[in-house]
Amino acid sequence: MVTIEIPGRPPTYRRARSKGAIRFQDRATIADRERIALAVLDIGDCPPGALAVDIVAIWPAAAARSKARKGRPHPVIVEWRDQDPDADNVAKGVLDGLQAAGWLDEDNRVVRLTACTLTTNQHGAGCTLVTVSNILPDACGVALSLRPT
Repeated sequence: MVTIEIPGRPPTYRRARSKGAIRFQDRATIADRERIALAVLDIGDCPPGALAVDIVAIWPAAAARSKARKGRPHPVIVEWRDQDPDADNVAKGVLDGLQAAGWLDEDNRVVRLTACTLTTNQHGAGCTLVTVSNILPDACGVALSLRPT
């Protein structure tokens, strides 16, 4: 099992734009891929075989509008994030970045994918936690005996 921490705003998938025959990625997509490449730099190799990937995208708090309570710490609150970008766009951005960095050779090796997006009230840049592990043939809850013979 390998755990990767990608600092900063969670990476998201953005469609490549084109102008005539020229296709280009926006600056944010390029920056996301660079952050992912730096995060996997010292991780080692990707596990072989079929993979399970779990992604937790943590978005930072919005700027506080009320006065801070002096001398009293705020309790940490973590909530589900149910707004754009969606969890599937975060997952696509992470997998594309891992593939662009050369760490993941083919994203079709991912046979189980879990992604969730959270918001915390703690100020900071946010982060994305990615766990990649090998998966057994029957680990998705499907009995192998159900296969046609």
